Amino acid sequence: MVRDELYIKERFGQENPFKVPDGYFEKFADQMMNQLPDKQTGTVKVHRNVWSSVRPALMVAASVLVLLLSTFVYFDYRNHQNTDAISSSQKMPNESSSEVSVDQFTFLSMMDNEDIYEIVSDN
Repeated sequence: MVRDELYIKERFGQENPFKVPDGYFEKFADQMMNQLPDKQTGTVKVHRNVWSSVRPALMVAASVLVLLLSTFVYFDYRNHQNTDAISSSQKMPNESSSEVSVDQFTFLSMMDNEDIYEIVSDN
């Protein structure tokens, strides 16, 4: 990289080839203002259409509707699961309700047969 810089300095010298005309920046603002067209100042009427004023309310209503619908579907699904569980327990006529609750208790408490035998033998 240093070699490239030395080559450029030897070939072109230290002088900057780009020059700004004298007084360019002092006259720049005036020249730019002269080039701009004359404009009349006035008031601008803003027309708001109906959609832009109703849109936020519709978005809120849609969000509430989705929330209510999803809540209804969730609880309806849980209700169907409970109904299926009740109907499956009613399909077992051989077992009494106390036996079903003991089975559910042992399943939920994660007890295996050895634990049950130990509890029964202690009593």
